[in-house]
Amino acid sequence: MDNTKINAEFVEKFGELEKLCGDIYSQKHGVSCYIDDMASKNGERYVFNWDYYKKRLKDIRHKRNKLTHGEIAFSENFANKEDIKFITEFISLIFKSQDPISIYNKKVNKHKMQNTVKASENKKTSISDVLLITGLIILVIIIACLIFNNQ
Repeated sequence: MDNTKINAEFVEKFGELEKLCGDIYSQKHGVSCYIDDMASKNGERYVFNWDYYKKRLKDIRHKRNKLTHGEIAFSENFANKEDIKFITEFISLIFKSQDPISIYNKKVNKHKMQNTVKASENKKTSISDVLLITGLIILVIIIACLIFNNQ
């Protein structure tokens, strides 16, 4: 496959990713939105290869911009089959909700839900403690009333 065809296929595949990400973020520059979303999160704590994906997305966006803005001729050896393969696989990851942002959101939401359940359990414990104390106070008042009425 010659350079022109590889570069053209690369730009076409990038366009598919751009549209998909654009639909996700309801924005024109979807890949940039995805990258910005990654940059705003502490995803390396939750997602294996987070930094790799962020770097690769920036790299392919840079290559696409160089080609489409005429800084690099389509006849030059610039994009490669690995770039195309990465984009194709990344699109597949998005459709399967296995892309970095999807994984991050699942893990963070699971963590938040676990914290909510723990807080709810703690709240139940404190409510039962309040009821117990209230019951004891009422019992003491009843006993005191009985004692003072019998005198």
